[in-house]
Amino acid sequence: MKKQANIPAPLKGTPLKPEILVRPTGAVPSEKVETIAVEAEVMGSQMLGPSAPKTPMSIMVSQVRKDTGLMFSGLGVLVKDLSEHIALRGYAGERVNKFRVKYSELLELDRLYFEAYQPQVYKTLDSTGLPSNFALNADGHRYDVTALNPASGKEGKLGDEWLRRLGWSFYRSYSPSFEPIFSVIKAEAKSNLSNNDKIVKLAERYVAQNGMDEDTWWFPYVLYMSGLTVHIDMFK
Repeated sequence: MKKQANIPAPLKGTPLKPEILVRPTGAVPSEKVETIAVEAEVMGSQMLGPSAPKTPMSIMVSQVRKDTGLMFSGLGVLVKDLSEHIALRGYAGERVNKFRVKYSELLELDRLYFEAYQPQVYKTLDSTGLPSNFALNADGHRYDVTALNPASGKEGKLGDEWLRRLGWSFYRSYSPSFEPIFSVIKAEAKSNLSNNDKIVKLAERYVAQNGMDEDTWWFPYVLYMSGLTVHIDMFK
């Protein structure tokens, strides 16, 4: 990964305390997080155990609702957020270029329809009132996808069709790079892992195999791709 000379490097170091987190735009106020955690159906059959180390992926997976439509919407937000963050930071490299090409192809696929009926596809997240700053926070080792997982019945704009469609289209394009890794994990673990554990293991192995350990701004996107891979496999 290369950065432009005049672009400041991402923040590094230990995670910031929750009270000084750069909360994503549109995020749920902190006083409501506990309520959401109780009301939302959390992805997987059980939470990671209290003794499990708190890795970035294990932190985020506990915030995700097991709802296919909402997960696709979340991925749609993260894809747009990642694209905006890459442009802001001036990131480059083979992986970044592949992502940008694929994202551009998706935007062009149904341009006439989108421009006429769902022009939000071409607007920034902030201008559409959707949550943002997920990649920015992850770039500074702060991991929070709570704003993508409101309580049931309170999805608001996260329930919009264009957002689900964008997430689904991107998942369909990139899932072949996750599925072989997941097949190996299933063969190794058989039935000894909870769904949350499978998601975390898939996300972390994908990061390791693709040399993305230092590129933490990818982590929310990788977590959602992994979550959808595991979740969809349950219905096969």
